[in-house]
Amino acid sequence: MRTITLSVLLTSVFALFAACGMLGPKKVFQTEDDLRREYKKSESEFKAKYDGKEVSAAGRAGSVAMAGEAGGIVYFETNTHESVSGAPSIACYVGSDGASRFNELKVEKGTLMRVKGKMKVEALTMRLEDCKLEQVGPSALSGE
Repeated sequence: MRTITLSVLLTSVFALFAACGMLGPKKVFQTEDDLRREYKKSESEFKAKYDGKEVSAAGRAGSVAMAGEAGGIVYFETNTHESVSGAPSIACYVGSDGASRFNELKVEKGTLMRVKGKMKVEALTMRLEDCKLEQVGPSALSGE
């Protein structure tokens, strides 16, 4: 009986952690502008909350500088709307293990994309390290 009670308790705790998002990615932002808006509210709170954590965001590719299978950098298209004015743009640093997907799906300027990577916040810069391409096209914005 004690084993059953312990099993039920552990299963409940695991389910609660999963439901609260304590397992898996820390945060999924609908768009990279949402990410920048949160940064703009409080840089120090943003850094404490997300620096070094896995983050997922969607938007349009701005500048794309891929070096074949070696990787490269993909910048999000910069929005000049006042709600994100003053927040740094976001760069996606693609390693060699993620480059083939960016190349295969032909990510170029204007491509709608959803990416995931480890957030690195430094003086006036935000970047997603070890960036992986999750989706391209209109479905990337919906997260489906």
